[in-house]
Amino acid sequence: MARHAALFLLFFLSGISGLIYESIWSRYIRQFVGSAATAQVLVLSLFMGGMALGALLVARRLGKVRRPVRVYGLIEGGIGLYALAFPWLCSGVMRLCYDTLFPALGGGLLVGALKWTMAGLLILPPCVLLGMTFPLMSAGILRRDRERSGEILSFLYFTNSIGAALGALLSGFVLVGRFGLPGTLACAAALNLGIALVALLQRGEHAPIAAAPEPADDTALARRRAGLVRLLLLVSFGTGLSSFMYEIGWIRLLSMIIGSATHSFEVMLSAFVFGLAAGGLWVRGKMDRFRRPELVLGFVQILMGVAAIATLPLYALAVKAMGGLMVSEVRTETTWLAFNALRYGLCLVIMFPATFCAGMTLPLITHLLLKRGQAEGIIGRVYGFNTLGAIAGATLAGLLLMPLIGLQRVIVGGAVVDILLGVALMRLDMRGESPAPGIRKTFRLACISSALVVVFGLFIVKLDPMVLSATVYRHGRTRLGDGYELISYVDGRTASVTVIRLTDEREYRVIYTNGKPDASLVLNRYPKSRDPKLGPDIAGDEPNQILVGLIPLAIRPEATDAALIGFGSGVTCHVLLGSPTLERLDTIEIEPEMYAGSRNFLPVNERAYNDERNHFWFDDAKAFFAGAARQYDIIVSEPTNPWVSGVSSLFTVEFYREAKRYLK
Repeated sequence: MARHAALFLLFFLSGISGLIYESIWSRYIRQFVGSAATAQVLVLSLFMGGMALGALLVARRLGKVRRPVRVYGLIEGGIGLYALAFPWLCSGVMRLCYDTLFPALGGGLLVGALKWTMAGLLILPPCVLLGMTFPLMSAGILRRDRERSGEILSFLYFTNSIGAALGALLSGFVLVGRFGLPGTLACAAALNLGIALVALLQRGEHAPIAAAPEPADDTALARRRAGLVRLLLLVSFGTGLSSFMYEIGWIRLLSMIIGSATHSFEVMLSAFVFGLAAGGLWVRGKMDRFRRPELVLGFVQILMGVAAIATLPLYALAVKAMGGLMVSEVRTETTWLAFNALRYGLCLVIMFPATFCAGMTLPLITHLLLKRGQAEGIIGRVYGFNTLGAIAGATLAGLLLMPLIGLQRVIVGGAVVDILLGVALMRLDMRGESPAPGIRKTFRLACISSALVVVFGLFIVKLDPMVLSATVYRHGRTRLGDGYELISYVDGRTASVTVIRLTDEREYRVIYTNGKPDASLVLNRYPKSRDPKLGPDIAGDEPNQILVGLIPLAIRPEATDAALIGFGSGVTCHVLLGSPTLERLDTIEIEPEMYAGSRNFLPVNERAYNDERNHFWFDDAKAFFAGAARQYDIIVSEPTNPWVSGVSSLFTVEFYREAKRYLK
């Protein structure tokens, strides 16, 4: 392995730059298309779709590439040059669209279609190139050392994944704050150009790995080979699907424990990829020694599903650990460092067991297919199918399953996919050479045990909203205790929304998004214990909700058209509709469950629901303004937490410049 050290190092650096690109390009594209749940999933789909396309394209031509490492170098160089030009390309496309094309279309579906077409044209070319890198580098090293394909493939997965885990942290914690988005892209581009230079200097030509010839007189064997290829490609697809179902579910769950701050996503992504890397490293020296790799792969799939469900009861321990750190009221730089270390550790506790298993699957699948006589192009097909599965998992979990069946069942659903694939693989192995009685017993035990674990995940373990909504990452409180009563809890597309009431005469109610209090109200303005001379009773943050609506009306009392970004409790909307001159209010809310949950604040926000001048739009604000083609006397942006991921985009210079375009 030492003689390939330079190439493994290149792929490690490529992993760093790849995750930096994913982070930064996503930020640029979301400035263009918005931050709604649909937009986030579609941006991810553009990335993963481009990489899948690149892998599948190179898989068809890999056998004809004479020097794959040099071609890899050219592609890395092309990615670096594109990254250097990207800020100017993106800015030019945005200006063309917002200044010329969108106004010419006059709003509607055509604006949305054009917006996503332009976003795709911006992001697909480099993502297609990124998808080509793994098959090319794998083929380049395997041609030099064909006998150790398992060790080489797993170590390539490890080096690239561990680089990606480091890249996520570097991007979020170091580079963006120090160099900004263009500077961070330039740093990643410099890495790519350096990789390209070293790769282009590599020497040596090696013959491609060809497919084993099909036996002319054994059609049964040929059918079995074809069936194995189809099953393993299905497993590759299913592993990508289930892994992204887990990731979507875990990100939602952990955001209620470690917070939704802009750095939290980088921490969670890094921990997720680190688990993949560790699994690839562990299996590195063992794959070439597995006598029945199909059986091992099946067992790993079942174990992955069981491990994913086992994370559900761990959330309570994670809450207690975070509460132990944050209970102190004294916050110092040391507290900040300990907080970051703890949240990374908690992410590993939740994610590591299942992602460790997931990190073994792709090396095992690729190695198994090569050993069963497939040509080296299968490397790209396996990678491409896995990436297509990731797209399906992200889309299903993020847009359909989360609001339909909830956070807990999304994770259990991913586990069921893995368990079924594992059972299919083990059954296939037992149809081959006669299995020992011990293997049959192990198979039955695995089926029964995994079925019991699924039942446990569906019907026994419960995620307690009173724990998840305790805001442990800010106050150290591990549960909303006595005096609090749960009114509703719903997992929406972009956030989990909880409504709580205090069991006192004031009827004090609070609405939470992802465990963070967003607004609170007192419904009983004059409880028996209150002196009427003091005036009506109001909640602690209610003056803010009222003033956010009153101050714009004081500045523009003659306003006839207004837009409100963020619904919250509905009080600001109610206040704005108190203007007798206002003719229309467009209320833009990214999460439909906020609209439903805030009905629990009636009648304090009554005009928000009953006034015909109010028009609700469930969309990202920037996307709405681009499509609405309207201008307003007042635009009110209600969210008040710049540290929250997603909300932070409402506090950028770019957003204020765009919003100004829609003022009369």
